[in-house]
Amino acid sequence: MLDVSRLSTREAVEKIREEWTELQDRSETLNPFVGPEWTIHWMRSLMPETDEAWILTVRDAGRLVGVAPMHLHTYRLGIRRLQMIGSGAPWVGPFEAPAVLAAQPQGRQIARALIEYLATQQRSWHLVTIALGESGDWLEPGWLAAPDFTVVAYKTTPFVVLPLPLAPRGPSEGRRNLKEAVRRARNRLTKRFGVDGWQVEGLTEPAAVRSASEELVRLHRARAEFRARGDEHSDVLADPQVRAYVLDVIADLAERRRVTVYRLVAEGETLAVQLVLSTGTAAFISISGFRSDAWDYSPTNYLQWVAVTDAAERGISEVNFSSWPTQAKLRWSRTVRSTPEFVVIGPGRFAKLVAAPAFLTASALSAYRRELGVGTIGQLFRRVDSNRSAGRPAS
Repeated sequence: MLDVSRLSTREAVEKIREEWTELQDRSETLNPFVGPEWTIHWMRSLMPETDEAWILTVRDAGRLVGVAPMHLHTYRLGIRRLQMIGSGAPWVGPFEAPAVLAAQPQGRQIARALIEYLATQQRSWHLVTIALGESGDWLEPGWLAAPDFTVVAYKTTPFVVLPLPLAPRGPSEGRRNLKEAVRRARNRLTKRFGVDGWQVEGLTEPAAVRSASEELVRLHRARAEFRARGDEHSDVLADPQVRAYVLDVIADLAERRRVTVYRLVAEGETLAVQLVLSTGTAAFISISGFRSDAWDYSPTNYLQWVAVTDAAERGISEVNFSSWPTQAKLRWSRTVRSTPEFVVIGPGRFAKLVAAPAFLTASALSAYRRELGVGTIGQLFRRVDSNRSAGRPAS
């Protein structure tokens, strides 16, 4: 029998930090965003004062087997949405895949226990948006005890992933354009700085990572300001609060050896940096930066090539090139994994008639109407009111 409970304070979450870390390692997750660091620092520095923390823990005979980091946010019109930490405002660009963490092979049972618990708390919320992650491929409507809840696939996020191991001759094998870019980068660096005048460093020691993180901020900003051949990137660390949050998380992850900063150095100067997050089974290519005069050396491609080579040598199972396919990412792999996020709409009249239409995207709203068997907003009102007359929940 799985037991679900809610933690509502950072102090309570801190007490399970060691258990949570152990669960993340034990689960062999591919997702580097499901550990305690992203949640604890978010609660400390980014959580709106009016929000409520809903850190849901799942235990099996007392042992922690699942965590769903969520918070309750109130929007305009009084709409209360329970959502994954990291999925709402303020936007944290590097926090790419908030999701449930679950011990395997219990993922489906853990996901069901969480949904059943949330259904018992339906008076606290109008909508729940949840990413099951590796705990389950799909949220099954049958997990909800009453028929008055509605489940809709809210959105999907695609990630470009490179399965490992690689071909025998390295990460560029079978990728002609990429192989040429790597070769050209080496040749240009050697021609400009000499064979011994440049190198790539992979920094994992906490003190070195903290120092390199400041360079990452500076060079990430420089990359955002650089324009060449359509290579445009936003500065996801421009917000001082977000920047401080991300640096705190990186520092904590470095203490666990779960982050590497790759640095391209020439003549004592850092030309480019690449942040790579890791679990015991996967590497995640995160934010990067470079000086404008480093463009001709294809610095991002080259540092990613080094990161992929290192990952292959460590025997991990995949490299994730982050969300939303681009031409540069697809040069590495044509494998795209889409992760769904679901919305559960509460049984009340306000939830169905106000919260859902106000919140859902056009495609999700169409799916919602299909689930209810209605074609127009007017039919939706009549459907909900007929249920109300039949004695089903109205608020």
